Amino acid sequence: MIPLVTLTHSFMFISRLKENIGNVVALLPAPLMGDKRLPAHRNKWIILSENENPKGLYFKNALLEHEFPLGYDNIRNSQSPDSILLKVQLILKDGGEVFFQPFLDVPEADYDDLDSLIEKRHEFAKSEIKKLSGAEQMAIRQILIEEKMTDTDISRFLDSRGVGPYDSFFAKVSTKTPFLDREFSGYNTIKSAFIPILWKLLDRQ
Repeated sequence: MIPLVTLTHSFMFISRLKENIGNVVALLPAPLMGDKRLPAHRNKWIILSENENPKGLYFKNALLEHEFPLGYDNIRNSQSPDSILLKVQLILKDGGEVFFQPFLDVPEADYDDLDSLIEKRHEFAKSEIKKLSGAEQMAIRQILIEEKMTDTDISRFLDSRGVGPYDSFFAKVSTKTPFLDREFSGYNTIKSAFIPILWKLLDRQ
């Protein structure tokens, strides 16, 4: 279990974050782009440098054109080794624009529960994923990469890897775990709450 370390505005707080300059991190909650959250494989940000005004860090997306400075007062926690929990919702626009939306509708007490919520969700996903076969885990990871896939897409993918075909993927996997959503168009997607967790758990496959 990875502890979530609560930071304060102090020399230790700033020094800890500055140690990540040059590293790639995920920002949580994931930024919004349009009406959807940025998928895990695109939620990868390089911390380029410390920023002077506002005093904080300068981030650049590893795949997209978006980059921005973020003040230390908008960073709540640092989740070692590769995630940062924010006090604001990032909204990405076309042309590289980035906007910030404070969580004004969430009581401060709710933030205090985020540490344990994230840990519990991570442990839950870790136990649930053990219920899936190797082929099913491979397919889940591919859905993360592709963002959405039909049962036919998944069957063809697994067949190309020598572990398919696989019929009725959504029906079978949904009886084992709660990871999947199904669009009206027939595409399978990963529920947004599980995307960063599953990406971390399956990233080495």
